[in-house]
Amino acid sequence: MFIGLGKGLTSMLLLMTRDTVLLIPMLFFLPSLFGLTGVWVAQPISNLLVFFIILFWKKREFRMIEEKI
Repeated sequence: MFIGLGKGLTSMLLLMTRDTVLLIPMLFFLPSLFGLTGVWVAQPISNLLVFFIILFWKKREFRMIEEKI
């Protein structure tokens, strides 16, 4: 959606957030608590958290578009 709106930087920032800010720390933290299962659940948890961040960002973007109209 963000790429289609011409917001490529926002799209890249959100994807980098998933990989660097969420996934890598979870790969260090979760295995110490849950062992090998922690490695397996790090990716889905990271995806779920970034989903909610993107949902918030999308609502904000739609509000900004509505204000321009």
